[in-house]
Amino acid sequence: MRKNFRARDHGSHILLPGPGVGTEAGNVGTEAGNVGTAIDYRLRLAFTAAEPVDPLASEGIRLTGQYRSDVSQRMHAVGRELGVRLKETVLRLELDNRELPMDRSHDEEEGLARLLIAAAWYQVNYRNPFGFAYTPLAITAHEDPGTFTLERLLKLPHRDMVADVVDQLYKTADGPLEALRARTQPGNCVPGPTFATHRLAVDADLTVDGLLLDFKITRHTRTLRQADAWQLIGYLLLDAEDRYRIDTSLHPALPRIRAPAPGVPLNLVPQPCPGPPTPRAASRRPRPSQGALGPPQRRGDCELHSPNP
Repeated sequence: MRKNFRARDHGSHILLPGPGVGTEAGNVGTEAGNVGTAIDYRLRLAFTAAEPVDPLASEGIRLTGQYRSDVSQRMHAVGRELGVRLKETVLRLELDNRELPMDRSHDEEEGLARLLIAAAWYQVNYRNPFGFAYTPLAITAHEDPGTFTLERLLKLPHRDMVADVVDQLYKTADGPLEALRARTQPGNCVPGPTFATHRLAVDADLTVDGLLLDFKITRHTRTLRQADAWQLIGYLLLDAEDRYRIDTSLHPALPRIRAPAPGVPLNLVPQPCPGPPTPRAASRRPRPSQGALGPPQRRGDCELHSPNP
């Protein structure tokens, strides 16, 4: 599988985060991880708005209300307001409407990015309560619970964090995922598919009509890490009842590159070549010059490849 990934990888333009996102020791830092979560959210919503608010973020919001302190209750109240605002925004923008392009206006995307980053911080409370205490959300709420409001929360994400989410979405909107979106319907998409046994439960990012997509935040875009390969295989093995009818696994290393890496088939069933993207209306957003980033990378290799773990 890893050999297959390297053979099919034609991406070359890396999208590095701005200083406001932060990195540590050459690896992706804490806030970069939260930005990656927000990007995951945004890409899922482009395919299906069945869950406008991510269930794990909702659970993180709920958990902030389990303590009686003023800080906890305030974070809980603001989190509930965030959920209402996010749901209203997602439905109003019709993000999964195939008659509209994947992206929206620049101002709308920036506002949505702030909502998604805030939701990512609440998700940290579910996955790692100790780490949640170090998020800008929790730090600000503890400094002055009385002034902690939804509007205050939405001003916390650094402009580089917001730009990272928006820029990645714009580039994705000109790549293979848009073609995949155009030839599927929201009803064929499952956000955050869960693979559960009596001992554990894990969740992926998205399934689209038998295609498993898992988005990774990485600076090492030229290789498929062994751990990531085993993760994809693990999803397939855990889906013993074939609940999601997965035919192919796709491993796009999205947040740090300008286009998704090519698909990595995990079986020997030939996959149809994606058709050309649907015609797009005139852009309503500022775009970086092609000279700096190069043309959009598109998947053109549709030959059958045998997986080589």
